[in-house]
Amino acid sequence: MSAPRLIFLGDEASAAGLRLSGVETYQADASTATQVYAEYAQQADVLLLGSEVAQGLPEAQLERDLSAPRPLLLVLPALRGDAKRDDPAELIRRRLGIRDDSMSSEEQT
Repeated sequence: MSAPRLIFLGDEASAAGLRLSGVETYQADASTATQVYAEYAQQADVLLLGSEVAQGLPEAQLERDLSAPRPLLLVLPALRGDAKRDDPAELIRRRLGIRDDSMSSEEQT
């Protein structure tokens, strides 16, 4: 049995990092999304899409393909952007209801 074929379609920076993990990568953006997606979706066992590529696909197609059994389709968040991201450790503590008493009251809010 051969290893699953993992393919990433997206930005150059994400592609560079994923290539180090052995993922096949192809640069694409919203303007080339439909063409590139059609070509590689048939070849991949796991297809990773950069968020910019996902935004370039028709919404109905993306929703349908996200629930399809093959290829396993995952949308990766953008590396750049204005969205404020929570500290992962803080997010876990909050979800588990853990309070860190070593932090000042200002840091806990």
